[in-house]
Amino acid sequence: MPEVSIIIPVYNNEKYIEKCIHSVLNQTFGELEIIAVNDGSTDESGKILKNLEREDVRIILLEQNNQGVAAARNLGVKKSTGKYITFVDGDDYLKNDYIEKMYDLAEKESLDMVISGLTYVDESGKELNKIIPGVYKRLENEEWTFRISAVCSHLYRRELWTKYDVKFQSGERGEDMPISLFFSAVCPRINTIQECGYYYVQH
Repeated sequence: MPEVSIIIPVYNNEKYIEKCIHSVLNQTFGELEIIAVNDGSTDESGKILKNLEREDVRIILLEQNNQGVAAARNLGVKKSTGKYITFVDGDDYLKNDYIEKMYDLAEKESLDMVISGLTYVDESGKELNKIIPGVYKRLENEEWTFRISAVCSHLYRRELWTKYDVKFQSGERGEDMPISLFFSAVCPRINTIQECGYYYVQH
């Protein structure tokens, strides 16, 4: 059984998806399953994903008619089997030790959620900005659970998604925010990591 499930919703990301998935395959942490959900792409994304799936047994390709990112992530969560889950968008990419650092902290401190930072980059990879989370302290320094609300820069204990039957809601603006608020309320053990290994591509 994999330790970490990485869920990647893909919709018309033909320009970026190869870089995205290779950045996951090249992680220093190897006990992964990579669940790519092709959300009815009309470009070459599906073909690229099928080729990538043949490259590595850790890649699981799921296909659905176009229903949006929320439905794609929900399907990925449903099919995941890892102890932890995290999300990567199909046009973003990761530093090679991103998963290892979050996983090590989660294991060392028996955490339910780890919040990491983000590096904003342009399409050429030029760094635009960084958000580095500060110290988290329950009931005192709660701000980082709200300031970094993108699910992409979090590692979650998967059993909580099952226990509370957590779902992304389709059609909401900022469908990440309700998830972040919910987990900040139900997770007794949260910590931040002062790393920015998630590269968030700005178009």
